[in-house]
Amino acid sequence: MIDAPARPINGHHRVPERRRARVVPLGRLLRRLVGVDERLLNEVPQERARYTSLATIVVSTALIAAFSLWSAASLLLPDVPWILLAPIALVWAAIVANLDRFLITGMHGTASRARWGGFGVRLLIAIVLGLFIAEPLTLKIFQSRLDQEIAATRTAALDHRESELRRCNPLEGPVPAGCEGDLLNGSEKVAAADGTVGDKEKDVAALTRKLTQDRRDVARLRRDAQLECNGTGGDGRTGKVGVGPSCRQLRTDLGKLERAVDLPAQERALAAAQRGLGEVATAKAQVRTERAAEIERGIAAKLAEKRAESTTIGLAERWEALGRVSSESGFVLFMHWLLRIFLVLFDCLPIISKLLNGTTRYDELVTRELQSSLRRHDAELAFNDRKVVGGYENLLYEEEQAIQRRKRDADLRQRIEVADQDREAERFAAGIVRRLRGESEPQP
Repeated sequence: MIDAPARPINGHHRVPERRRARVVPLGRLLRRLVGVDERLLNEVPQERARYTSLATIVVSTALIAAFSLWSAASLLLPDVPWILLAPIALVWAAIVANLDRFLITGMHGTASRARWGGFGVRLLIAIVLGLFIAEPLTLKIFQSRLDQEIAATRTAALDHRESELRRCNPLEGPVPAGCEGDLLNGSEKVAAADGTVGDKEKDVAALTRKLTQDRRDVARLRRDAQLECNGTGGDGRTGKVGVGPSCRQLRTDLGKLERAVDLPAQERALAAAQRGLGEVATAKAQVRTERAAEIERGIAAKLAEKRAESTTIGLAERWEALGRVSSESGFVLFMHWLLRIFLVLFDCLPIISKLLNGTTRYDELVTRELQSSLRRHDAELAFNDRKVVGGYENLLYEEEQAIQRRKRDADLRQRIEVADQDREAERFAAGIVRRLRGESEPQP
């Protein structure tokens, strides 16, 4: 590439050089991106390729940043066409390129201790920017593996959610502790049915126990009467055959007991209670069936809500998945850090390359130009200060002279007034003397 002829700098004449062809606009545009002054660069044309390469690195970093943002946006908005995401990526590329331009242009010139301190800050900014650019690319590269991990995690979360809902909504028994947020409506129906069945079962059990006890008492008394009437001895019986007083007494007691307990009425009441128990048991089974269906529908609705909350995969969820996969696989962890370090170093290349180049001839010219500009600026400031101060000094001198003139004029007028007063007093005194002497007034 052949460049344009160099121009004199600071008014110093340079040795004429051979005429050069016109500079290709692209190279000049690239070097302008990193803040290169073509007027100074023409003095050291050997540095032109160096700064063109530096500008190319800045452009490459900006393009990688654009691809990174496009990757992140495509992960967040998978349904949006890529053509609509491209302008956002290009704006981000322009921001990154402008930031790199800011970092590099501040490093032109010869090195100093303060400049090294500024370089540390710039390198830190570049590293943070590199991490911000590298992570979306890392997520894009491991996208398929991360999608599998996220799907497995979501499935496990749904299974856990379903088990918690089933544990907190049992068909029988009390609700476990800690289930305040997982209760489904309708559990009171089953509780009411359970209470009704329990009451009926208690009634049937009580009737059964009473009927059984009364049957035993009637049977025992009937047996005692039969044995007494048959003349079977023993256990307080008379042992005489026939209907004697003891036999008649036992038969009378038996009749009273049968009338008192009324076994047929108890049997009818027990049969009615058993029929009622069967009815409420059937109703309970129906309520349990309906409750089981309600629980299944409620669990399905809760799980559908949870699935609806996870229709898209966010960046935070992908980063969490990347952390889990890295902790489970040493190879993924190694590749993750290798890729991250590579991308961070690549994003820091504009600053690192400027450091590796060291102080160039162009940097020396920049420093001299800055020093010359500072001297000219100081001289201009001194000239302007002297000019302004001199103007005010002249004005002050003129004002002082005017004050002196006014003072002299006032003094002269005062003297004239005093002299006029003296002459008037002398004339008045002479007139008095003449009048005293009887002399006539002199004619004016």
